[in-house]
Amino acid sequence: MGRQLVDVGSCFGFFALRAVDLGMEVTATDLSQPTMDLLARVSPLLRRQLRTIGCDAAHVPLPDGSADTVSALHLVEHLTPAAADDVLEEAIRLARRRVIVAVPFEDEPRACYGHVQAFNPASLRRLGSKLSDGHPSLVVSVHEYRGGWLVIDRTI
Repeated sequence: MGRQLVDVGSCFGFFALRAVDLGMEVTATDLSQPTMDLLARVSPLLRRQLRTIGCDAAHVPLPDGSADTVSALHLVEHLTPAAADDVLEEAIRLARRRVIVAVPFEDEPRACYGHVQAFNPASLRRLGSKLSDGHPSLVVSVHEYRGGWLVIDRTI
């Protein structure tokens, strides 16, 4: 939806680079400034220009409605529930149209991957309901494909 994307928690930027390849204007963000520096150096060599920002995903230094879409792919399982809530609120603030969140489905958080919370379809639906209760102008849907997808759309 739209051409502008902010990808929070980009890590090495594989999704961000792919989105550029598909014609999107991308801002990749990650808590690790060195990782964002690496992505900024490598992306021109790959002929995939994007913007990078080293920052906390709960405090992205961009104005409200900065992008059509905000993605948080395989990020929130690494965060406490309170920190994940903060990141999702920030994503909603940044998105003009849509927020896309991807999580793995697990019975228990896999510490070996740095996961601190586990998701399943029911818990992802509860998270979506909590967001839509707090933001009546949002429509939330949950999808399953190799894990869970929470899609948050603005109706206005």
